[in-house]
Amino acid sequence: MAMMEKGIISTPAVALDGEIVLSGKIPSLEEAKKLLKRL
Repeated sequence: MAMMEKGIISTPAVALDGEIVLSGKIPSLEEAKKLLKRL
């Protein structure tokens, strides 16, 4: 239920600083690196 409140409708999901940045798939290594650079 808490996931749906955050807008996550499929898993897995990744959130950075409270923002959903990926949902419904496992990121590739390159995608994960790009997401982490946003921190």
